[in-house]
Amino acid sequence: VMIVKELIAAAKSGGGFVEYVAPKFKGQIPSPKISYAESIPQWEWYVGTGLHIDAIDSVIIQKQKILMGNIKRMIFKGVAVLFLFLSVSLLLAWYLSKKIKKNIAIFSAFFEESATRALPIENENVSFAEFQSMAVSANKMSRARQKSEKALRESELRLSTHLQNTPVGAILWDLKFNVLEWNPAAETIFGYSREEAVGRHVTELILPLELKEMIENIFQDLLSGTGGERSTNENITKSGSRILCDWYNTTLENADGEMTGVASLVNDITERKRTQEMMIQSEKMMSVGGLAAGMAHEINNPLAGMIQN
Repeated sequence: VMIVKELIAAAKSGGGFVEYVAPKFKGQIPSPKISYAESIPQWEWYVGTGLHIDAIDSVIIQKQKILMGNIKRMIFKGVAVLFLFLSVSLLLAWYLSKKIKKNIAIFSAFFEESATRALPIENENVSFAEFQSMAVSANKMSRARQKSEKALRESELRLSTHLQNTPVGAILWDLKFNVLEWNPAAETIFGYSREEAVGRHVTELILPLELKEMIENIFQDLLSGTGGERSTNENITKSGSRILCDWYNTTLENADGEMTGVASLVNDITERKRTQEMMIQSEKMMSVGGLAAGMAHEINNPLAGMIQN
């Protein structure tokens, strides 16, 4: 009766919930229950309904189980999709890595081989447009380098041929004036073979001891850029003979402008100098002879001299 009164009171107040304890069925243990009541004034009715709380809990638990099942299925699907995505990503990464490694191997082989021989990169062997563009540039660079190297080899061959066949002695020195190169004309002039000359210092090879200080000063002037480009001095041959040589010297520099050595051209002018001295002596003798002949003529013909006067 009390519960009914509370429900009627809740209904009259506009509707509301009432909690109480009642058995589900007759003879059962009472359990918490909640009911809702609302009035219908036109009919003077009171309408209400109720449900045991444990039944609500049962429904909630069931709904929770369904929700958890849905959540688990969603999580499983999400994990499956993520796993699939990661698998595809790893597979794609492995594929791209394999292609990139292949491209790098091709370029590595290209740069290793291009130092000794032409090895163009074929575009069909290279993946990705960026690497193909790099291959085109690398091939252009390789062709330009090979062209430059060919021109350099031809130039060196011409120079070497000229130095080997020129009658002028050609000698290359390092900065300490040890012999680096010694051409056939230098062998002829000084008597030392290339094998005997290379590696030896100028003072122990072709230089008289009394000229050592003078030649060292010439070399220092050459290295400092204050002179030494031209000199004429005596030298010693392998046989010990003294010859007079005319020297033309110039310093050598690398691509960075650093001085690396000295190149010298040398001529043996001993015979030419001797011939010049003989000609000068001969001219002097001829002059003296002409003067003596004139004086003799005057002595032998005094009358002619008097007549002319």
